[in-house]
Amino acid sequence: MGVTKNSPGSASFDLNLSHNFESAFLRSYNDYYHKLNVTLDEGIRRGLLRSGYIYCVGDLCEDLTPAQNRMYQEVLEDWAEPQGVECSFGTCLVLDKDFFGLLTIGRNGRHGRATEEEVDILRRLTPHFQRAVSQYKYFSKKRDSMEAALSLVGVGVVVLDSEQCVVFINEEAERIISMNDGVRITAKGSLRVHDSRLQRRFNANMNEAVKTSELCSTSPGDAFKLSRPSEKKPYSLMISPIGRGIYDGLSASSKCLVLIHDPEREPPQATIRLQQLYGLTEAESEVVDLLAAGFSIDEISDILKVTRNTSRTLLQRAFQKTETHRQAEIVALVRGDNIIFSN
Repeated sequence: MGVTKNSPGSASFDLNLSHNFESAFLRSYNDYYHKLNVTLDEGIRRGLLRSGYIYCVGDLCEDLTPAQNRMYQEVLEDWAEPQGVECSFGTCLVLDKDFFGLLTIGRNGRHGRATEEEVDILRRLTPHFQRAVSQYKYFSKKRDSMEAALSLVGVGVVVLDSEQCVVFINEEAERIISMNDGVRITAKGSLRVHDSRLQRRFNANMNEAVKTSELCSTSPGDAFKLSRPSEKKPYSLMISPIGRGIYDGLSASSKCLVLIHDPEREPPQATIRLQQLYGLTEAESEVVDLLAAGFSIDEISDILKVTRNTSRTLLQRAFQKTETHRQAEIVALVRGDNIIFSN
């Protein structure tokens, strides 16, 4: 049995959540054979594959062109039959513009096609599988949102699993690691620092963080300075456990959080951050940025060479987008964001 997911017509494919399949066969399908399995796209094109539909793979093979049939025979003879899977059937769990999910049950040829009783059991189970897929899609979007938010943060964020391997890295951490100036990721995906003495301390604290995240310890984490081979200002590193439910937008394997602050990093322009965070236009963000710097509306109008009415209109639009009502509110909001997103 296996669950497949991809986008209709996409080269992206994944066969996972499998049972009684050899891992090598799964990899070979994901890497190669799915490209030859024309039955799925044909089933969609002919309207045979739709959400909740129970199908037999043999039915999807009807009316294939000679070229398509040759491709499918290669899948059947080189991949399916060696697994003892000749009479598969299954259900289409979801089919929309960005997600295609099937649950396929591989059936040995000597047992023949699925019986009516077996099909009826699968039909009754399908709504439960569909709810599970719906939850999967929800948490996938939540994870993507969390990762997008962490990419805006002005410090490097690295998330590690129980084996101390990287499961997530934000843009700032990628920038720091790409400089190869004291912090690196090994070929096996582990985070390493150049100072061997600090590496031992680093490893010990990561181990404690993992134990705490698994409720086997109570370590709050650690923080220390890391010198750099370039002799630039040292990094500040903080290691912290990831408590259950706190970062539930991340992978379930997330156990340890490492924050890396680079004091040499130039902070991004406040106007750019305002546009990213609140959808302000360049003109609106300039008004808010100058307001936060202490300038009055009249002074801002002179600096930007616009009328006072234009400045006030831009500020009103900024109020609406940031859900604030007074100048003091929007200034406090901007200054709070600058603490998070700058050095």
